[in-house]
Amino acid sequence: VAEAWFRARDFRGAADAYAATLREPPAGVPPGNLMFQRVLAEMEAGSLDTAQAVLDDLAKNPAFDPVNRWQAEWNLARALQTHGQTKQAYDRVNRLLSAPRLTPGQLPPELEARMAWLQARLSLDAEQPEQTLKLVDALPAKLAGITPELKNEMESTGALLKGEASFKLGREAEA
Repeated sequence: VAEAWFRARDFRGAADAYAATLREPPAGVPPGNLMFQRVLAEMEAGSLDTAQAVLDDLAKNPAFDPVNRWQAEWNLARALQTHGQTKQAYDRVNRLLSAPRLTPGQLPPELEARMAWLQARLSLDAEQPEQTLKLVDALPAKLAGITPELKNEMESTGALLKGEASFKLGREAEA
C-alpha cells in the first residue's frame, strides 16, 4: 500500500503507510528499505523538517543498514540544498562524516566518495572556502574502488571547486 501511494505521488499517505509498516515489517522486506522509503516520502511530501526528525530517529535503530541510511542522508542533504538550506545540509553531512567510522566494506566505495564530494561542494556553498580546499585535497584518498568515470568526474569537479574557493579567498593566481 505504501509503495502504491508513493507511485501515485501521494507522498503524505505513503509516509504514513511506511510508518505503519515499520511497526510490523512484512517478512522478506528489509527494514532498511522501508526506512529509506519513509524518509524519501517525507521529503517528497515537502516535509523536510519532518524528514530530518524521522531520519534522526531511525538512525538509532540498528535495523537501518548503513547503505540505506547514507543514501537517505545524501537525498536529504541534496533536498535541503535545493530548498536553500545549505547550512543545514552541510552540518548534517559534517556530523555524518565525523561520526565514528564504519568498519571497512560496510558502504560501497562510491557512496562514501559521493558523500565526501558533497561535503566539499556544500562547504563552498556554505561560504567556507578554506575548508573547501582542505576537503578537496583529501578527496583523492576516497576515490579508490570507484568507477573510472565517477573518479574522473569527482577529480574534475574537485579541481573546479578548488578554483572557485581560491577565487573566493582572493587568490586569483592559484584559481
